[in-house]
Amino acid sequence: MPTIFNDTKPRTHLVIPDEHYYHGDNYRRCKALGAFIAEHRPDVIIRLGDMWDMPSLCSYEKGKKEMVFKNVKYDLEAGHKAEEYLFSPLLDLNGKLAKLKKTLYKPLIIKLMGNHEQRVQRLLDYEPKWEGSVSMKDFETRLPIVEHIVPYMDYANIDGIYYSHHWASGVQGRPFASARAMLSKRGVSCTMGHSHSLDHAVLVKPSGDMIRGLIAGCFQDPEHKGFGGLQVDNLYWNGIFMKHGVKNGSYDLEEISVKRLIQNYSQGK
Repeated sequence: MPTIFNDTKPRTHLVIPDEHYYHGDNYRRCKALGAFIAEHRPDVIIRLGDMWDMPSLCSYEKGKKEMVFKNVKYDLEAGHKAEEYLFSPLLDLNGKLAKLKKTLYKPLIIKLMGNHEQRVQRLLDYEPKWEGSVSMKDFETRLPIVEHIVPYMDYANIDGIYYSHHWASGVQGRPFASARAMLSKRGVSCTMGHSHSLDHAVLVKPSGDMIRGLIAGCFQDPEHKGFGGLQVDNLYWNGIFMKHGVKNGSYDLEEISVKRLIQNYSQGK
Protein backbone atom coordinates (compact mmCIF):
# COMPACT_ATOMS: atom_id res chain seq x y z
CA MET A 1 0.00 0.00 0.00
CA PRO A 2 1.29 3.49 -0.82
CA THR A 3 2.24 5.89 1.95
CA ILE A 4 -0.01 8.97 1.84
CA PHE A 5 0.59 12.24 3.69
CA ASN A 6 -1.49 15.20 2.55
CA ASP A 7 -2.04 18.52 4.26
CA THR A 8 -4.65 21.20 3.60
CA LYS A 9 -2.02 23.96 3.85
CA PRO A 10 0.89 24.45 1.44
CA ARG A 11 4.13 22.94 2.73
CA THR A 12 7.82 23.04 1.93
CA HIS A 13 9.48 19.80 0.77
CA LEU A 14 13.23 19.25 1.00
CA VAL A 15 14.17 16.59 -1.55
CA ILE A 16 17.50 14.78 -1.07
CA PRO A 17 18.36 12.51 -4.00
CA ASP A 18 20.72 9.50 -3.93
CA GLU A 19 23.27 10.13 -1.15
CA HIS A 20 25.53 7.06 -1.48
CA TYR A 21 27.43 7.18 1.82
CA TYR A 22 30.33 4.75 2.07
CA HIS A 23 33.13 3.78 4.45
CA GLY A 24 35.78 6.49 4.17
CA ASP A 25 33.35 9.20 3.04
CA ASN A 26 34.33 12.75 4.03
CA TYR A 27 30.69 13.61 4.92
CA ARG A 28 31.18 17.31 4.28
CA ARG A 29 28.00 17.53 2.20
CA CYS A 30 25.78 16.05 4.93
CA LYS A 31 27.39 18.27 7.59
CA ALA A 32 26.44 21.29 5.47
CA LEU A 33 22.97 19.88 4.82
CA GLY A 34 22.41 19.36 8.54
CA ALA A 35 23.08 23.06 9.13
CA PHE A 36 20.79 23.94 6.20
CA ILE A 37 17.93 21.87 7.63
CA ALA A 38 18.20 23.48 11.07
CA GLU A 39 18.19 26.96 9.52
CA HIS A 40 15.38 26.55 6.97
CA ARG A 41 13.22 23.99 8.80
CA PRO A 42 11.41 22.43 5.83
CA ASP A 43 8.03 20.88 6.68
CA VAL A 44 8.83 17.63 4.87
CA ILE A 45 12.18 15.92 4.27
CA ILE A 46 12.19 13.28 1.53
CA ARG A 47 15.24 11.04 1.08
CA LEU A 48 14.92 9.42 -2.34
CA GLY A 49 16.86 6.22 -1.67
CA ASP A 50 20.38 4.85 -2.17
CA MET A 51 21.37 6.60 1.04
CA TRP A 52 23.70 3.69 1.76
CA ASP A 53 26.02 2.89 -1.13
CA MET A 54 26.73 -0.71 0.08
CA PRO A 55 29.76 -1.25 -2.22
CA SER A 56 30.62 -4.53 -0.49
CA LEU A 57 27.48 -6.04 -2.07
CA CYS A 58 28.00 -4.67 -5.55
CA SER A 59 27.50 -7.50 -8.04
CA TYR A 60 29.59 -5.62 -10.63
CA GLU A 61 32.67 -5.95 -8.42
CA LYS A 62 32.18 -9.55 -7.33
CA GLY A 63 35.45 -11.42 -7.63
CA LYS A 64 37.64 -8.33 -7.77
CA LYS A 65 40.52 -8.16 -5.30
CA GLU A 66 39.14 -4.88 -3.89
CA MET A 67 36.15 -6.76 -2.51
CA VAL A 68 38.38 -8.46 0.07
CA PHE A 69 38.75 -5.12 1.82
CA LYS A 70 35.07 -4.20 1.80
CA ASN A 71 32.74 -5.12 4.62
CA VAL A 72 28.95 -5.06 4.96
CA LYS A 73 29.05 -3.80 8.54
CA TYR A 74 31.37 -0.93 7.59
CA ASP A 75 28.93 -0.01 4.82
CA LEU A 76 25.99 0.10 7.24
CA GLU A 77 27.88 2.21 9.78
CA ALA A 78 28.73 4.74 7.07
CA GLY A 79 25.07 5.55 6.51
CA HIS A 80 24.33 5.87 10.22
CA LYS A 81 27.29 8.19 10.69
CA ALA A 82 25.90 10.37 7.91
CA GLU A 83 22.51 10.48 9.65
CA GLU A 84 24.17 11.81 12.79
CA TYR A 85 25.59 14.71 10.80
CA LEU A 86 22.28 15.29 9.02
CA PHE A 87 20.04 15.38 12.06
CA SER A 88 22.25 16.40 15.01
CA PRO A 89 21.70 20.12 14.25
CA LEU A 90 17.94 19.47 14.28
CA LEU A 91 18.20 17.72 17.66
CA ASP A 92 20.39 20.51 19.03
CA LEU A 93 17.85 23.06 17.81
CA ASN A 94 15.03 21.22 19.58
CA GLY A 95 17.07 21.14 22.77
CA LYS A 96 17.31 24.93 22.67
CA LEU A 97 13.63 25.32 21.79
CA ALA A 98 12.64 23.04 24.67
CA LYS A 99 14.57 25.19 27.14
CA LEU A 100 12.72 28.25 25.82
CA LYS A 101 9.42 26.34 26.00
CA LYS A 102 8.84 26.88 22.30
CA THR A 103 7.34 24.52 19.73
CA LEU A 104 9.80 21.85 18.63
CA TYR A 105 10.74 21.39 15.00
CA LYS A 106 9.38 18.00 13.94
CA PRO A 107 9.39 17.61 10.16
CA LEU A 108 7.75 14.74 8.35
CA ILE A 109 10.72 12.54 7.37
CA ILE A 110 10.30 10.04 4.54
CA LYS A 111 13.02 7.49 3.79
CA LEU A 112 12.59 5.64 0.50
CA MET A 113 14.60 2.46 0.07
CA GLY A 114 16.65 2.28 -3.13
CA ASN A 115 18.23 -0.51 -5.12
CA HIS A 116 21.49 -0.13 -3.14
CA GLU A 117 19.70 -0.81 0.16
CA GLN A 118 17.91 -3.65 -1.59
CA ARG A 119 21.30 -5.36 -2.00
CA VAL A 120 20.94 -6.52 1.60
CA GLN A 121 17.63 -8.24 0.85
CA ARG A 122 19.17 -9.83 -2.23
CA LEU A 123 22.05 -11.09 -0.10
CA LEU A 124 19.58 -12.71 2.30
CA ASP A 125 17.63 -14.25 -0.57
CA TYR A 126 20.74 -15.90 -2.04
CA GLU A 127 22.89 -16.39 1.08
CA PRO A 128 20.64 -17.55 3.98
CA LYS A 129 23.72 -17.89 6.21
CA TRP A 130 23.60 -14.10 6.68
CA GLU A 131 20.17 -14.35 8.35
CA GLY A 132 20.46 -12.93 11.86
CA SER A 133 23.66 -11.03 11.08
CA VAL A 134 22.14 -8.38 8.83
CA SER A 135 18.61 -7.33 7.86
CA MET A 136 16.65 -4.52 6.25
CA LYS A 137 15.98 -3.22 9.76
CA ASP A 138 19.62 -2.14 9.84
CA PHE A 139 18.57 0.84 7.72
CA GLU A 140 16.23 2.16 10.41
CA THR A 141 17.49 5.29 12.14
CA ARG A 142 19.20 5.05 15.53
CA LEU A 143 18.38 8.66 16.34
CA PRO A 144 15.42 9.99 18.40
CA ILE A 145 13.52 11.14 15.33
CA VAL A 146 10.38 9.83 13.67
CA GLU A 147 10.82 8.56 10.12
CA HIS A 148 8.57 6.70 7.70
CA ILE A 149 10.28 4.04 5.61
CA VAL A 150 8.96 3.23 2.14
CA PRO A 151 10.04 -0.16 0.69
CA TYR A 152 11.97 -0.32 -2.56
CA MET A 153 9.76 0.18 -5.64
CA ASP A 154 6.85 1.34 -3.46
CA TYR A 155 5.96 5.03 -3.34
CA ALA A 156 4.71 7.86 -1.16
CA ASN A 157 2.05 10.44 -2.05
CA ILE A 158 2.88 13.64 -0.21
CA ASP A 159 0.71 16.70 -0.88
CA GLY A 160 -0.15 15.38 -4.32
CA ILE A 161 3.43 14.56 -5.39
CA TYR A 162 4.22 10.89 -5.91
CA TYR A 163 7.73 10.02 -4.75
CA SER A 164 9.62 6.80 -5.50
CA HIS A 165 13.28 5.85 -5.77
CA HIS A 166 12.50 5.23 -9.39
CA TRP A 167 9.35 5.07 -11.44
CA ALA A 168 9.02 2.11 -13.78
CA SER A 169 8.47 3.00 -17.43
CA GLY A 170 6.89 -0.38 -18.19
CA VAL A 171 6.34 -3.94 -17.06
CA GLN A 172 10.07 -4.73 -17.12
CA GLY A 173 10.63 -2.15 -14.38
CA ARG A 174 13.19 0.01 -16.17
CA PRO A 175 13.24 3.62 -14.91
CA PHE A 176 12.07 6.55 -17.01
CA ALA A 177 14.83 8.32 -18.90
CA SER A 178 13.09 11.70 -19.03
CA ALA A 179 10.79 13.70 -16.79
CA ARG A 180 8.40 14.45 -19.67
CA ALA A 181 7.96 10.76 -20.48
CA MET A 182 7.35 10.06 -16.80
CA LEU A 183 4.69 12.79 -16.60
CA SER A 184 3.01 11.75 -19.82
CA LYS A 185 2.68 8.12 -18.73
CA ARG A 186 1.90 8.65 -15.03
CA GLY A 187 -0.38 11.67 -15.37
CA VAL A 188 0.45 13.01 -11.88
CA SER A 189 3.20 15.08 -10.31
CA CYS A 190 6.02 12.66 -9.57
CA THR A 191 9.65 12.74 -8.49
CA MET A 192 12.37 10.08 -8.64
CA GLY A 193 16.10 9.67 -8.10
CA HIS A 194 18.16 6.68 -9.27
CA SER A 195 19.60 7.96 -12.57
CA HIS A 196 21.82 10.71 -11.03
CA SER A 197 20.93 12.99 -13.94
CA LEU A 198 18.76 16.10 -13.67
CA ASP A 199 15.59 16.61 -15.68
CA HIS A 200 12.30 18.31 -14.99
CA ALA A 201 9.15 18.97 -16.97
CA VAL A 202 5.75 20.60 -16.61
CA LEU A 203 2.44 19.65 -18.20
CA VAL A 204 -0.76 21.67 -18.00
CA LYS A 205 -4.07 19.82 -18.10
CA PRO A 206 -7.13 21.20 -19.95
CA SER A 207 -8.49 22.24 -16.56
CA GLY A 208 -5.47 24.48 -16.05
CA ASP A 209 -4.05 22.27 -13.33
CA MET A 210 -0.27 21.92 -13.51
CA ILE A 211 1.63 18.69 -12.90
CA ARG A 212 5.39 18.55 -12.50
CA GLY A 213 7.95 15.81 -13.05
CA LEU A 214 11.43 15.76 -11.55
CA ILE A 215 14.35 13.37 -11.99
CA ALA A 216 16.41 14.69 -9.13
CA GLY A 217 20.08 13.96 -9.82
CA CYS A 218 22.12 12.83 -6.81
CA PHE A 219 23.72 14.13 -3.62
CA GLN A 220 27.35 13.12 -3.83
CA ASP A 221 30.55 15.01 -3.08
CA PRO A 222 31.57 17.38 -5.92
CA GLU A 223 34.90 15.54 -6.18
CA HIS A 224 33.37 12.07 -6.25
CA LYS A 225 34.59 9.84 -9.07
CA GLY A 226 32.20 7.10 -10.15
CA PHE A 227 32.65 3.77 -11.89
CA GLY A 228 31.94 5.13 -15.38
CA GLY A 229 34.77 7.63 -15.68
CA LEU A 230 34.70 11.32 -16.53
CA GLN A 231 32.10 11.11 -19.29
CA VAL A 232 29.55 9.53 -16.94
CA ASP A 233 30.46 11.76 -13.98
CA ASN A 234 29.81 14.82 -16.13
CA LEU A 235 26.23 13.63 -16.72
CA TYR A 236 25.46 13.69 -12.99
CA TRP A 237 23.90 16.66 -11.17
CA ASN A 238 24.72 16.92 -7.47
CA GLY A 239 22.45 18.88 -5.17
CA ILE A 240 19.17 19.14 -3.29
CA PHE A 241 15.81 20.74 -3.96
CA MET A 242 13.41 22.89 -2.01
CA LYS A 243 9.85 22.68 -3.26
CA HIS A 244 8.00 25.72 -1.94
CA GLY A 245 4.25 26.04 -1.47
CA VAL A 246 3.53 22.40 -2.25
CA LYS A 247 -0.20 21.72 -2.59
CA ASN A 248 -2.11 19.32 -4.84
CA GLY A 249 1.08 18.41 -6.69
CA SER A 250 2.03 21.97 -7.63
CA TYR A 251 5.03 23.89 -6.28
CA ASP A 252 7.81 26.41 -6.92
CA LEU A 253 11.13 24.64 -7.45
CA GLU A 254 14.49 25.78 -6.07
CA GLU A 255 17.74 24.00 -7.00
CA ILE A 256 20.71 24.09 -4.62
CA SER A 257 23.93 22.51 -5.87
CA VAL A 258 26.19 20.61 -3.49
CA LYS A 259 28.99 23.08 -4.22
CA ARG A 260 26.81 26.03 -3.16
CA LEU A 261 25.52 24.15 -0.13
CA ILE A 262 29.05 23.37 1.09
CA GLN A 263 30.22 26.90 0.37
CA ASN A 264 27.38 28.48 2.37
CA TYR A 265 26.92 26.00 5.21
CA SER A 266 30.28 24.41 5.94
CA GLN A 267 31.41 24.67 9.55
CA GLY A 268 33.84 27.46 10.18
CA LYS A 269 32.92 29.41 7.03
